[in-house]
Amino acid sequence: MPVELVSYALAIIGGAMIVWAVQAAFGVTIDHEKGNAALMKLLTANNHVRARKLCRATPGSYFDAVAAAIEAALEPATEGVRDLITLDEVAKAAFDTKGVAVAGRWRGITQRGLFGVVLVIGGATLEFASGTLSVAQTIAAGSALLVGAWFAYRRGDAQVSLAITRREVMPAILRSIIESAAPPRDASGPFRVPGMSKLQPSLRDGQCLLTATVLRRDLAVDPIASITSIAPTT
Repeated sequence: MPVELVSYALAIIGGAMIVWAVQAAFGVTIDHEKGNAALMKLLTANNHVRARKLCRATPGSYFDAVAAAIEAALEPATEGVRDLITLDEVAKAAFDTKGVAVAGRWRGITQRGLFGVVLVIGGATLEFASGTLSVAQTIAAGSALLVGAWFAYRRGDAQVSLAITRREVMPAILRSIIESAAPPRDASGPFRVPGMSKLQPSLRDGQCLLTATVLRRDLAVDPIASITSIAPTT
C-alpha cells in the first residue's frame, strides 16, 4: 500500500475522532459560574423540581452530580429527617459517586480527541518522511495541533467544576431542602391558644363570645326597648 494512502487514512480516522470528541465536549461543557448561579437562584426559592430539570437538560455534565445530590437528600427529608449531618453525608456521597462517572466521561472524551490529534499528525509525518507534504496534510496537522492544545488545556475542567460546585452549591442544597421540609407555620398567628378553634361568626357579626347570644342590631335605634326585649323573664 502506498505511503500516501496510509497517511491520508490516518488523517481521516484521526479527523473523525477529533470531530466526535469536540462535539461531545461542547455537549457536556457548562460554564460553572453561570450554571451554579442559576442553580443557586432556584435553590434559594426552594424550587427543587426546576433545579432537577435544569440538571437533566445537560446529561453527562457535572449537573448530573448535582441532580444526584438533590434526589439523595430529598428522600430522607420527605421521611422526616432534619439532621443536617445525616443529609450532608447522604448528599455528598451521591454527589461524589456521580462525580466520578462525570469525570471519567470527560477524561474519555479528551483522551479520544488527543488520540485523534496523534493520528492526524502521524499521517502528516509519514507523508513528510516520504519526501512530500501536501497542503491538505499541512492544514490538517496544524488544525489538529490547535485542537490538541485546547483538549490539553481543558482536560481538568470536569474536576474543577465538580470541586467548585461541591463547595458552593452543596450547602445551598441542604439549606433549601431543610427549609422546604419544615412544617408550615400556623396561619392563625403565634398567639393562638392550642385546642381552640377559630370562633365563627366574629364580633362583627353581632355574636357574644361568652353567651353565644346574637345581639339585636336595633340597639342603636331604641336601646331601652331592645334591652327590655332581650332581658330574661322572671
